[in-house]
Amino acid sequence: MSEPMHCYRHPKRETRVSCATCGRPICTECMRQTEVGIKCPEDARLPRGARAGAMKPNQILKTLLAGVGIAAVGTFVVAYVLFALPFTLLISAAAGYGAGTLINRAGGRNG
Repeated sequence: MSEPMHCYRHPKRETRVSCATCGRPICTECMRQTEVGIKCPEDARLPRGARAGAMKPNQILKTLLAGVGIAAVGTFVVAYVLFALPFTLLISAAAGYGAGTLINRAGGRNG
């Protein structure tokens, strides 16, 4: 079983619930019921869509590093492999989609 989480506002209180927006653990006193689930008090006060697309600094760094790495590898793939193969445009489109998916997932985004 996973380790118990503790409320970010009340560190002595154990909880198994986290905010639907930011993911911080919250206790029953801090929970706010919203249209999209349980949120922490800070996120419950925000207008709808205020945090849409917000990324943490470590997510930005991971995404940037993944993008640079995939671009470096992709340069060699294009230079040495793709020009010699038939269906180059189709393969390039599939590779671009795959690269975008990998970069998105590296940043911790699943959407």
